[in-house]
Amino acid sequence: MKFWSIVLFIIIFVIVSTYALFQVKQDTVKIGLLYSQTGTMKTEEAAIAQILRYQVHLLNLQGGLLNKKIELIEYDGASNDQEFAKGAKFLIDQGITTIFGCWTSASRKAVKPIVEQGDALLFYPVQYEGLESSDNIIYLGSTPSQQVNPMITYIQKNYGSRMYIVGSNYIYPRVSGLYLSEMARLLGLEIKGEDYLPLGSTSFADVVENIGNSKPDAIVNLLNGESNLAFFKTLNQCSSCKDIPVFSTSLDERSLKQFTENLPENSLDGHYLSGSYFHNIISDKNYRLINELRQYFGDDFLLTDASFNTLIAFEFWKRAVNDQESFEIDKIRTSIKGDGLNSPNGIVYIDQKNNHIHKTMRIAKIHNDQMGIVWASDIMANPNPYPIFKKSQFWQDYQNDLYTSWGNRWQSEKAASLGE
Repeated sequence: MKFWSIVLFIIIFVIVSTYALFQVKQDTVKIGLLYSQTGTMKTEEAAIAQILRYQVHLLNLQGGLLNKKIELIEYDGASNDQEFAKGAKFLIDQGITTIFGCWTSASRKAVKPIVEQGDALLFYPVQYEGLESSDNIIYLGSTPSQQVNPMITYIQKNYGSRMYIVGSNYIYPRVSGLYLSEMARLLGLEIKGEDYLPLGSTSFADVVENIGNSKPDAIVNLLNGESNLAFFKTLNQCSSCKDIPVFSTSLDERSLKQFTENLPENSLDGHYLSGSYFHNIISDKNYRLINELRQYFGDDFLLTDASFNTLIAFEFWKRAVNDQESFEIDKIRTSIKGDGLNSPNGIVYIDQKNNHIHKTMRIAKIHNDQMGIVWASDIMANPNPYPIFKKSQFWQDYQNDLYTSWGNRWQSEKAASLGE
């Protein structure tokens, strides 16, 4: 009798434990964070991880979503497009259908077919080259029509018609460089030269020499990652380059802080950043947001464009889940299309046709190692991912040619010089 009592106790214990474990799983929803913890992009991409962890923590303190806690599963893309592809598959194989992250367009391009095949939804927070639209990606970053167009106009109005392009040799800088060249041709501007170096490159002596010899009125900087610091260090040593303003598309407040710690004081003064969100936007909503974040992270916390885009991406996702009372991707996707927010950056909304975001764009100038906004669009800028001044086949052929020449990848390990 005692034996069967023990057996019965074990059976009951197993049933109860299994039920409890099942209930825990049922009360938890996993979402993915795919970003670079290592490699040349780790500093930039840490910003989106930091803000997403904070939002998940805050949401769980408030009870979660639909009475479920949110569990964040992270994967290190290691600044490598092929590793990002592995990461997307890993997360989807875990049953995760909502993923936040990717930074370089090479990583997004590698992930795109995987989230489409797995019918997952990727929230992509970084400016990119356009020429893409997917039902499985929400594009929170700026396109060239939003970011490059006002930059070209500002350069032409304030500095002149001659530009030099420097970039990393992967799909975003190369397509953006072509876009810039085509726009320059239409506007009667001159591209004095283009140099593209592999991600992570730190040797810019030849590039800066080319810039000094060509004497442009402005430099357009399409570099990404740790190469930026090496470029500015080398440029700062060029006596004939000191009065040439640099207009950067991939830098932010955190980058500036890192640079000022490694460059002579005020050596970045007179350079510019083109983007949408800057932490010193004057609005009550932005003041409240920054104050809230600094109470949590510390007084020196800086919210960047990409991390702000991650913040509103999470907000769009929360709203969709609550509105649909469901975590199903089809329902979330339907709810997000056309949805809008009155954010600390102003009104933003997701285009119903192409999943890109309409928003205010800005140009900031560096002075005394601080950024001040010198221009802002009067109305929300339309993302227009497909430029209308060339046939779509022109852009598709260019992308395909790059992909093939790079060994069926979206980035190159070699340097390339174009133009004069």
